[in-house]
Amino acid sequence: MLCIPKNKYWNRIYFCSSSVQWIEDVVWTTNTTFILTGISKWQNKRKTSVIFLGDIVNQTLVQYINENEATFQTKNHLSPALKRLRIKGS
Repeated sequence: MLCIPKNKYWNRIYFCSSSVQWIEDVVWTTNTTFILTGISKWQNKRKTSVIFLGDIVNQTLVQYINENEATFQTKNHLSPALKRLRIKGS
């Protein structure tokens, strides 16, 4: 969710309704472009990194999916920024 509290502006950037893919962190590369990083869980329960490149001016979101089995993960990786947050239920 993109928000500018001062202007009371809220806009959903990306929504995934399933538990097979989740976003862990965002990095703004400019004032209007960003990178979302997360994990995608495949049918065989193997996990791989997923990357989205977003542009709020052009309203685009490009997803890059890693299908190289040599890079699949056996454990979740968590963003250091998210580890500092105290999120209930996680």
